[in-house]
Amino acid sequence: MVERRKSFRKSAVTSIAAAALCALAGTALAANNSYTFAGLKWGSSPEAASQALKSKGFTLGPTVTGPQRELVESGAWGEFRNVDRGKRLLATGTVAGQKADVQLIFGTSNRLDRIIVSLPDWNGTVGHAEQLTRAASTLTSQLEKQYGATTEKRDFFGWPDTARWQPASDGSRMEMLIRGTHGMMFYPGDKTGVRLNLWNDSFGGGSQPAFGTRPQTVDVSTPTEKPVYKSLSLQ
Repeated sequence: MVERRKSFRKSAVTSIAAAALCALAGTALAANNSYTFAGLKWGSSPEAASQALKSKGFTLGPTVTGPQRELVESGAWGEFRNVDRGKRLLATGTVAGQKADVQLIFGTSNRLDRIIVSLPDWNGTVGHAEQLTRAASTLTSQLEKQYGATTEKRDFFGWPDTARWQPASDGSRMEMLIRGTHGMMFYPGDKTGVRLNLWNDSFGGGSQPAFGTRPQTVDVSTPTEKPVYKSLSLQ
């Protein structure tokens, strides 16, 4: 365990340094630029979007409608809810070195207006917590390098649990979130998720709960168990 913590400390510090360099070197989005994932174009039809995603090496799953499971912000924390956003195309692939689930959301307009990229839910171990926080750091650094520095970024024990970028000129938005339920991230017996959201309300969006907003804070009890994230502290 000691060697694992030393290894995580070294790699986490490297990720933080890389993110800092990317933020310094990053420039604001050029006019006409857009936040995108795997080269997908906002407003695409389900057929065009599925072919574009498949060409990037993702494995296509079914097209579904009705309520689907999402990690939703709830005050300072998060919760998993079943949310109905209309038609969704499901897919799987690899993002930041981790297996990821991708949802392309077409809403009622049948045009691509939202993308959700979710890493696997935390399985309760320190090792998996390290993998997820490292992936979040890597993903944030890659996005800063591509799109420029964030306008909102919160580091939590050396890894980002929140990263948001300014709106692009075409109306698209992007955020990366790590959220735990019932209190803090990476608590024993609790659930923690990592999610990248991209959306563009110019194409018939507006489904609720909205992305990029914070619902009113819910009451949460103070956890009494020792949080696993304490093992990940860089202090």
